[in-house]
Amino acid sequence: MANGITESTLTTTEPETPKHRSLLLFLAVTLATFFQRPAPALMWDAAEYLRGSMALVSGGDIYVEGSLNHRGAWTPIVYSPAATVNQILGRGGYGGGLYVVVLLQGALLVAAISVLLLPAVMRLWFPRNSTSLIVCTTVGYFVLRSFAPYSLMDTWAVALILLAICLLERRDFASLFFAGLAIGVGANLRPAYMLIAVAITAVAIVYLRRRGLVMMVGLVVAQIPQMAVNWFVNRRLTPFPVDLARIVGEWVGISSFTVRYDSIAYRPWAYGAQLYCDPAMAGIALPRLPSSTSELVTLFATHPLQAGWFIIEKFGAALLWPVTVPYFESIPVLNRLFGVVIVLITTVGISSLVLTRTKSLTPSLSRVAVLIVIVGVLTNTALVITDGRYAISLVLIGVAGLAGLVGQGVSRGIRRTDIRGGLPTVIAVLSIAVLLSVSGHLGLQHADSCPIVDERLQNAETRP
Repeated sequence: MANGITESTLTTTEPETPKHRSLLLFLAVTLATFFQRPAPALMWDAAEYLRGSMALVSGGDIYVEGSLNHRGAWTPIVYSPAATVNQILGRGGYGGGLYVVVLLQGALLVAAISVLLLPAVMRLWFPRNSTSLIVCTTVGYFVLRSFAPYSLMDTWAVALILLAICLLERRDFASLFFAGLAIGVGANLRPAYMLIAVAITAVAIVYLRRRGLVMMVGLVVAQIPQMAVNWFVNRRLTPFPVDLARIVGEWVGISSFTVRYDSIAYRPWAYGAQLYCDPAMAGIALPRLPSSTSELVTLFATHPLQAGWFIIEKFGAALLWPVTVPYFESIPVLNRLFGVVIVLITTVGISSLVLTRTKSLTPSLSRVAVLIVIVGVLTNTALVITDGRYAISLVLIGVAGLAGLVGQGVSRGIRRTDIRGGLPTVIAVLSIAVLLSVSGHLGLQHADSCPIVDERLQNAETRP
């Protein structure tokens, strides 16, 4: 690791990866992901999304079945291919056949992210070679495979955000429009990305000036279906589901002391919820729960020591994934090992993007967009009630960074990889990974320990 160097000499050390190799990797990841057990049933969020898709292809009430009062208008479209295939096969209803098709659709998405999108994001910082492609593919599969059986929106939303970031590199009018469209649809699927989408679009306008307005047009066009649904059903003109703000308000109080929320999909009672409470923050927040984000920020600001540790716990717990993510099953040893690996992948990978010197000293628009995603997701994690799914974008960006770092380490030699700060930086990054692992573990020691949690869960229809 070199110190005092103002510009790196990173160069492509191998020819461009042949397209047939990427195709073979895509097929391999698809098959490896598909040949796992389909979901035995789809419940909670996954069931709501799928019901909307089924209603879309069968002529049912999409608004009611898809819970579009608090779900984005694009959500029934995502799994409409699986619902259509199920309809063509003559099944028409729910059952094992439908869940197999959902798994297939999820497997194709896992392959697209691992083999296509993550290497493209990695190339924003590092030259691609065979090693980096294989790391993206294998680690991406390792991280995402357990999401494939479930009809959730998280992987689809982050895939669209990453696609938009990659399209920004091209800068032609068509690419900018589709970048805005992709980031807008992703934000509709997961409203937590909306401010991130707006921030990236604003930066694109600053970078590209008039041409950046094309991206803004794409972002606005992506909101038209939502605005149309709101107008024709509720006579309200808004780019958000009409009940979203109410649901966010119902959960903001719990966000002030809850470290993580786990969905346990197959519990035999009314809701599959496992919450972990920070006792110190519960003691501070319960006497007067915040009812808005501004009140939550004020609460944190007036208790900086307790809130600071609480937020660190939330960061660690969001990354300390159970091996059965996106749902939780108690497998103590395996969960701890899997969670620590996810923390390391994310911490080391994101740090490599920030700390490894590259040839270009001027941050590109796409690089800035990635940093906006990281900062935005960390901010959301601090302010909302989170589960492992909320951190998926951080984990995937970490995979891209890790792949680039390993690829350069193999091709150039680890000692020639130029990292700002050298060995002290490496020690600092590993220390952060240890801190997040420990804080996350400690934050997950208090399950369902706050009496108000059960009452609030029963009153809340869903999570934001």
